[in-house]
Amino acid sequence: VAGPPFKANTLIAFTKLLGAPTHILRDCVHIMKLELFPDQATQLKWNVQFCLTIPPSAPPIAPPGTPAVVLKSKMLFFLQLTQKTSVPPQEPVSIIVPIIYDMASGTTQQADIPRQQNSSVAAPMMVSNILKRFAEMNPPRQGSIKGTGCPSDFL
Repeated sequence: VAGPPFKANTLIAFTKLLGAPTHILRDCVHIMKLELFPDQATQLKWNVQFCLTIPPSAPPIAPPGTPAVVLKSKMLFFLQLTQKTSVPPQEPVSIIVPIIYDMASGTTQQADIPRQQNSSVAAPMMVSNILKRFAEMNPPRQGSIKGTGCPSDFL
C-alpha cells in the first residue's frame, strides 16, 4: 500500500534507475541536472522534474506514491513539465508526462495511458506531437536517449 511520505518508494525507483544501462542513466542524470539548476537553462520554455514516485495528478496507471520508474525491455518514467512563462495572477501550466523509452529500437514516445474524464487533452496531445516531430527530425541512434527525443532536447 502506498502512503505518505513515500520515502521507501522513492528509494526503490532511484535504485531501479541506477540499474539502467549507462547511456540511459547519463541522460536521466542530465534531466535531473535541469531540475536542480533551472537558471542555467534559460533558453528552455519549460522547467522539468523527474518524478521518482507517481504524482497524484498523473494519468491513472498506478496508485499515487508508487515507484514511477519501470525498467524492463522498455523504460517507463514520468516527467512533470511546468511552463516558465505565465501571467502573474495565474498559476503556471503544469503537466505530468509518462514517457516510454524502447531500448531495442531507441525510440522515445509518450505512454498511451487513458486520461481521466475531467483532464485536458490539449497538453498531452501537444507533448505527443512534439515527440513525434522530434523523432522525425532526429532518427533513433543506438546508445542514447538524446537522439531520439530526450525531453531535455525539446524543453
